[in-house]
Amino acid sequence: MATAARRKTGATYALSITGNAGPTADEGEAPVGLVYVGLADALGTIAMERQFVADRARIRAFTGQMALDLLRKRILKPV
Repeated sequence: MATAARRKTGATYALSITGNAGPTADEGEAPVGLVYVGLADALGTIAMERQFVADRARIRAFTGQMALDLLRKRILKPV
């Protein structure tokens, strides 16, 4: 998702977030709290998986912070 967003917008960096913040998970869906964050830039794409144990609001907040921290680290110290 991040790669496609970067390509379509021409941005230097693109973030993507997906997963299940809850409050429930149907059969066959990702468990509540399982999230994925993607970051795309000129060096490539990074995807991270994380499982949070919290309520919906906190899962969403933690995931947003995780995405922004990944971007911050990439800008400060490119690989």
